[in-house]
Amino acid sequence: KTDNLVTRKLIGFAYFQIGVIQALAGFFSYFVVMALYGFPPNSLPDMTTVGKHFLPSNSLPVMNVNGQILSHDDQQDILTRAQTTYFITIIVVQWADLLICKTRKLSLVQQGLKNMMLNFGLFFETAVALFLVYTPWVGRNIFRTRPVRFEFWCIPLPFFVVIFVYDEVRKLMIRTTKGGWVERMTYW
Repeated sequence: KTDNLVTRKLIGFAYFQIGVIQALAGFFSYFVVMALYGFPPNSLPDMTTVGKHFLPSNSLPVMNVNGQILSHDDQQDILTRAQTTYFITIIVVQWADLLICKTRKLSLVQQGLKNMMLNFGLFFETAVALFLVYTPWVGRNIFRTRPVRFEFWCIPLPFFVVIFVYDEVRKLMIRTTKGGWVERMTYW
């Protein structure tokens, strides 16, 4: 029998279960940041209508829902901060991915975090993100990121918890109902 590295179950789990949660986390974070700067999701489609161009290089100042007049540079800064938060969100949910992929059946509580290379990977991923976001010349000029407030790092944490709990419950169901539906559909 051939043991494939990537199976349909793995693709389904990675893209249609965990991947959907990750995408929702990214979009949610982006929209939260835009809303905090005065552009709630329902106002964004209107930004492309005549007279309200958001971000063209020759754009006129735009008024957000808070009544603030924003120049082109202000608009660019808000957009870049929202995009940076999306990037940070991907990093945070990747923490959860790394932890849930550590075992296929065993709970992380049972397994523990004894793998120092994995722990280094979590630290290194976070360090690179911090460098890209908070190093002014690198972030602004090369990667087009902006420093964001600490609370923007917290926006994706509920999604981290959802991914982690979802997978722990899935693993528990696999361990307790051998050969059950969850194992047949999600165990790769």
